[in-house]
Amino acid sequence: MSVSALGIIVWLIYRALVHNRSSSEPGTRRNFGLVLAIIVWVLVGGMMLVWAVQLRGGELAALPKMLIGLIVLLPWPIVRLVLLPLGLLRAAYYMSFLCLLRFQDDRRGGALLVGTWALLRAPQGTESQSGRALRFLEKRLHRLKKLRGAAVVAMGLGAARRGELAAARALLESAFNLDPAACPPWALELAGEWLTVDAVTKGCWLTVSAQASGARPRSPLTRFLRACADRFVTTDEPTLSPASDLSLSLLWLRAPHRRATWPLLQRARRSRPQPPPSPAPSPSPQPELPTPELPAALRELALLLIAPSSSLTQEQLLQVCRSFDSALRSPATLRRLTERALSLGQSGPEAALRELRTQVTAMIGARLREAALPIDQLLATSPAGQRASELGAEAAQTVRSQLLEEIEQACDALHNRTTDKRELPLEDEWREWAVLRARYHRVCQLGGHTIRRLAWSPLHREACNWAVWLWNERHHKVLANAVFRFLLAEAEELQDESRITLARNNVKSGI
Repeated sequence: MSVSALGIIVWLIYRALVHNRSSSEPGTRRNFGLVLAIIVWVLVGGMMLVWAVQLRGGELAALPKMLIGLIVLLPWPIVRLVLLPLGLLRAAYYMSFLCLLRFQDDRRGGALLVGTWALLRAPQGTESQSGRALRFLEKRLHRLKKLRGAAVVAMGLGAARRGELAAARALLESAFNLDPAACPPWALELAGEWLTVDAVTKGCWLTVSAQASGARPRSPLTRFLRACADRFVTTDEPTLSPASDLSLSLLWLRAPHRRATWPLLQRARRSRPQPPPSPAPSPSPQPELPTPELPAALRELALLLIAPSSSLTQEQLLQVCRSFDSALRSPATLRRLTERALSLGQSGPEAALRELRTQVTAMIGARLREAALPIDQLLATSPAGQRASELGAEAAQTVRSQLLEEIEQACDALHNRTTDKRELPLEDEWREWAVLRARYHRVCQLGGHTIRRLAWSPLHREACNWAVWLWNERHHKVLANAVFRFLLAEAEELQDESRITLARNNVKSGI
């Protein structure tokens, strides 16, 4: 039997098995894939034996047939070990259709993810080459009538390749709310691996540690990076002990890119987690210290503005705020501003003080947001009811108002679009949800528990109505179910009993 005839037979069997499979149950579709894989293995495996006998008899024409047979029988190892490392996007995309078991529930989405994965592994070429590769993938993304987990992860990795890292993080994070039946575990492992490496590049080891990412699927590289993170960060949970040196070495051996991660392994071996710091005492009255001059406070502010955002702490911000609190009350400052006001023909220093205070407050608030630091400490009060810093409290209140305004504007925009029935392409609906979800998490991270509760009500109302519209009228059930799952997890986290029952019933609707 020729290779072409065998291919035609396999194709006809495949078309017969998957005909009208969109209306079948997931378990039935999985059975189709298993049956088809068995048939292919029996047919191609039998022919491989025949070709092996022919090759042993000296018929060299059987050699290319055996190579083609190996490709049909072992497509995923060839894609994973050959095509992906070489960055052969199109070859990886088309060969992934031969992975009958791995991609049986989402062939096109799986192929799209494999192609995007290969694009990330490909060496940086010219701008025109990268543009053609991205257009190749985007064209096939637009053809998808339903977006499942593999396609969502592919969208996130594609955004990363374009340099849109914030959009990539938002899309990949949103994939973890998908129904397990809509997203294969290996796609979530790939998403988690990218997010973990991204956090490592930013030095956010606390995000990588087992305390923060314990429930997510883990690839070998993610396991190794998490074990290293547990050596670098402090822990307040005695049940979470860092990996031993032997365990670290074994995890390193199992993970890919061993040459690149070798220095990290050596650093982790030398490191031991420090005990958690003792709780900071409540602010108490302090003896009056010498009042700093305004130039000293300005120098501290200048150092704060030029420091990297990732290195800033709440204590540094609070120290600058306290310096300005004292400097603005200093008689020397008032005298200097009075002299300046008189030289300019003004009546007094009040206007200059207000302008200086406003500008410093805006700068502190901007740095507070850039560094993604919670505002709780700046709003803290002592038992006597005194603020830790008056200027810091003003900056935190400004940031708080901005955060609430941002989430309200986003919810209002979603409400208007849902009410007006203004539809977006499915991939744009996913992007909009990922951005809204990421914005809500950022608001909660900066604002603390109080802001989280204030932002939760409008988000739940508008996101729930939007998801119901997607489910009932547009039949985008996978996306709608992901929204319902996110709302359920958040309601349980906030112990919002009035919304937990509704969210559970919506999740039960399935996909």
